[in-house]
Amino acid sequence: DAASAVEVYRKALAASPDKSVAVVTVGYATNLRDLLESGADDISPLTGKQLVAQKVDRWVCMGGRYPEHLDPGEFGNFKPDPKAILAAVEGWPTTIYFSGDGEKLGTGGRLEETPKDNPVRRIYELYLGDVKKTRPSWDLVALLFAVQPDAPWWTITDQGYNHIFENGTNQWRSEPDRDQVLFQIKPGGEKNVTKILDSLMTRGPDGAVDDAGR
Repeated sequence: DAASAVEVYRKALAASPDKSVAVVTVGYATNLRDLLESGADDISPLTGKQLVAQKVDRWVCMGGRYPEHLDPGEFGNFKPDPKAILAAVEGWPTTIYFSGDGEKLGTGGRLEETPKDNPVRRIYELYLGDVKKTRPSWDLVALLFAVQPDAPWWTITDQGYNHIFENGTNQWRSEPDRDQVLFQIKPGGEKNVTKILDSLMTRGPDGAVDDAGR
């Protein structure tokens, strides 16, 4: 009985102030492609693309590797539905921020400090088993950027664009320049970002974390 992803997106966007929304994808782009192709309905007289142009400030897209990922045999978020990511990127009317960082950031090691019924701790335990305590953090890095894009630990490449091939592989190219940005963790900043992510996962419901992860 759940609503479709397109319906959820359209309702959320229609109810939001203009240019207030950051969309984050940590998987395939199928739903965003479908959103862009949606027409006016009872939710909004705007098409999906018009809603995005009016309501969305940025799309933070976790996928690909940089400067390039040309091996079609390795898993990647663009490869299971390459037609969707190509259509979504081509039709997206606001800035797209791409990320591929996170493999070297092992987060979750401090979850044992939380109660045993902490849902995040339980998810990590179920996924990792009894041996590993951490896992790579691609998704978390993308989400952290979405909420703290001006933090000092990012390096920004705003010249060029992410060329995505028909098989879902990708390559960052310097020309032509498009409304696309590559953000990465500054060299030597992995330890600090790991600390911040672990602090966010282990804080209490009312706990605050500053930009230094305290």
